[in-house]
Amino acid sequence: MFQTNSPLGTLKAIKTGCLTMKASSGKPSILLIQPIKKRESHGFTLLEVSVALGVIGILFAIATPAWSSLLNKQRLNTARNEAFQAMRTAQHKAKLQHVDWQVSFREVNGLVQWAIHPDSTLPSTSLWHSLDSNVRIDQGTTLYFDGTNNIYRLRFTHLGRVSGQLGRITFSSKTDSQTKRCVIVSTLLGTMREGEKSAGENSDKLCN
Repeated sequence: MFQTNSPLGTLKAIKTGCLTMKASSGKPSILLIQPIKKRESHGFTLLEVSVALGVIGILFAIATPAWSSLLNKQRLNTARNEAFQAMRTAQHKAKLQHVDWQVSFREVNGLVQWAIHPDSTLPSTSLWHSLDSNVRIDQGTTLYFDGTNNIYRLRFTHLGRVSGQLGRITFSSKTDSQTKRCVIVSTLLGTMREGEKSAGENSDKLCN
């Protein structure tokens, strides 16, 4: 049976890789011990980094179109909501003030703008409100177009009814012409509703 001389001697021996022990006969014996080595970290290999970057690239390529589509829909929804509220406000002011009011839409320098005003006057610059720069007035718009002032317009009488032509204001994205949002004026009484058309639907289908 082997025994170490002392615990302190054992610790020193482990560090040096050599341990002196005594057998039961009393003669010293040397036992070699493999020194303890610290495990070194060399970071990631080039292959591991390449695989990680490849996975990130694939995920990015998959996510980008979906994210872009979501942003387009949000912009169009916001544009439609603003147009709907503008029409409602013009209708309300017409009934409240007992005079005809108008909501107008136009495109100036690539920006779609809207304004509400009495139909007897043209809106001043301060009355025009801009929509998101990625939104445009789609060719599916059927509101009356005033070629003299280059605006689409919708008028309401003092009773809140539509004065003249029915129709719709339709918006689409500059980067996606298939996805559309619209506000439809469906009756002369001034009934309005919101509509939409998704990218996957028939290209000939109107926004409804």
